Amino acid sequence: MLKKRIDFIDVAKFLGVILVIFAHSLPGETIAVKYIFTFHMPLFFFINGMTMRFKKDENFGAFLWKRIKSYIFPMIFLGVIIAISTIILSNLRGAPVDKEYFLRTFIETIGEKRMFAIWFLAALFCTDILFYFCHWLARGNLAFTGLFSLLILGFGIYCNKHYKVAYIYNFDASLIAIIFVYFGYLFMHPLFTKVRKAIMFKRWTALLFGLAFLALGLYLGKLNRDINHSNLEMFAASYDKFYLTLPSALFGSLGFVLICYTISNPLFAKLGSTTIVLFSLHQDLTFPIFREYIAKGFYESIIHANPLLPPDCPEWYSFAALQTVFTLAVLLVLYYLIIYSPLAICIGHKEPKWFVNVWEKFVGFIFKTFNKVLLNNKDIIEDNDEFRIFVNKKQTSFMVTNNNNNLILWIHKKEKKDKIIYSNWVYIDRNINVDESYKKILLESNKQIIYKPNYKIEEISTLDSLGFSKIEILDKTSNKNIINYTR
Repeated sequence: MLKKRIDFIDVAKFLGVILVIFAHSLPGETIAVKYIFTFHMPLFFFINGMTMRFKKDENFGAFLWKRIKSYIFPMIFLGVIIAISTIILSNLRGAPVDKEYFLRTFIETIGEKRMFAIWFLAALFCTDILFYFCHWLARGNLAFTGLFSLLILGFGIYCNKHYKVAYIYNFDASLIAIIFVYFGYLFMHPLFTKVRKAIMFKRWTALLFGLAFLALGLYLGKLNRDINHSNLEMFAASYDKFYLTLPSALFGSLGFVLICYTISNPLFAKLGSTTIVLFSLHQDLTFPIFREYIAKGFYESIIHANPLLPPDCPEWYSFAALQTVFTLAVLLVLYYLIIYSPLAICIGHKEPKWFVNVWEKFVGFIFKTFNKVLLNNKDIIEDNDEFRIFVNKKQTSFMVTNNNNNLILWIHKKEKKDKIIYSNWVYIDRNINVDESYKKILLESNKQIIYKPNYKIEEISTLDSLGFSKIEILDKTSNKNIINYTR
């Protein structure tokens, strides 16, 4: 069930971003755009709520750092790509941008306010933070979390009516979007399990409910357009009338997700992770290339047709379909080039294995060379079949190596003002089977527990001039001592 759940969410993300690209390829007056815009942006906030999890042992700092890595770093990185591509395309057009463009764009990206399509990442970041505090204030209670979310929504509606401006990191959009996150979270919550299972009992039941909810959402959106002549547009902060646009977005998002549940396509599920690149770069990278170089004649024949072609003509839909396919082809290639390079960490992925292996070999070489210097003028105070312990003559450093003199642990004592700082440099040889190869830790207390992937230094006590009297390195799997030294 868990794998299926992840699959259909990824399918919804991928098909959702295709709708976004297709809608952005068409004129705003097109009927397809009006219907897609009913829910296309709220959909991603709704999905974000569906995947939201709160761990009991995770504090706000850890939660915040994860969101920075998931949203802010990618936002800045993709903003740099957009700025560079804009400079290149401007030079190709013969109308280069000014010299300060890159620096100005970079600064504006860091203080994101509706800047490029990456505005959405900043809004997601703020929404997650807001929802975290709603959940925290409610002590995890679902009803009170919803109440706090509604209060924030009310404040967002008030600001939209009286202070309709873009706030830094698109915080104004987050004030509205939090309600979509809450209902996505509600739908996947354990308390909602029976209802969810009833809706998704079979594929055909999920399809029926999905079509019904989607139709209801589209109808409410059309009703709003007919009565109020407006449409939901989060980028432009257009939500009137709230009592129609917000329910239409919620029903449309839920219906679309349920329909995606019935689509069993491993390829679509795998491509769900590409959403961040597809969403962020399509308008500012692939659209100009396609319109100015790949299909320039076709595009100009449409926009300069005499008489002017209506927005819903076959030519526009054909062009939008071709531009969408081109965008997917180019950006999917770019995405995989990024994730299989050291730049993968810039969009929230782990470094590729080849890079990790090369880096480990490089670090290992540096440390093996460094060890020869470190081990000079050291007294061996213990030597057995598994490890050696060295202490320098000034009693300020303590080292543990394996039989090959590869450094396992080096602790160096420094006195600074009224406290002692221990710089702990750890290098684990690959033969010891530990994932991390290098880490620097600062210890500023007399007793500290340090965790490693498979080992931990259980106790360090300051009892003598060196500062350490007992060191134990335990295998956390077997809970047996690998090194046990008492001075």
